[in-house]
Amino acid sequence: MRKLHRIWSVAHEVEDQSFCEHYRLIGYFRTREEARRVLRDIRTKPGFRDHPKDFFFGANPVDGAGAWEEGFVTMMGAEPMQERDEPCGAPVALTADVAFSPDGLWLVEHRYLDEWGCENHKGIGVYSAVELARQAVRSRLDQPGFRRWREGFSIQPIRLGHVFWVTGF
Repeated sequence: MRKLHRIWSVAHEVEDQSFCEHYRLIGYFRTREEARRVLRDIRTKPGFRDHPKDFFFGANPVDGAGAWEEGFVTMMGAEPMQERDEPCGAPVALTADVAFSPDGLWLVEHRYLDEWGCENHKGIGVYSAVELARQAVRSRLDQPGFRRWREGFSIQPIRLGHVFWVTGF
């Protein structure tokens, strides 16, 4: 199989009345055309059809620099929240067994529950080797935000063409 330099993603994120964002990954795809077809199909499903402007569609580099290189801050209104001085939790993604990936790709994400009970999601990147994915985690452990929720990292196999949320939400 030839090396992929980029893949295409479809996701949906909507904010509820409590200002919590709900992120739903629809899937990753080999081509833009395949991703667009899935997007057209899923737009009409329950939940999605009520929020048609909240889809995200785009190219994702494989083994690229990734996202969230500089970390992040949690805001309370216009003020950044104070971070703990000491890191919290262990980065489980570095020691956990990572499942086999039929397409040879792994997704690194970061999720945590904030003080208001909202789940926060950060897509870090897509990597062609588990060790590259682990390096992406290691390089962020001491960055603002990530050091507060070190246990929030995950490394998951990607199955290209698999569609999550087929029936809506």
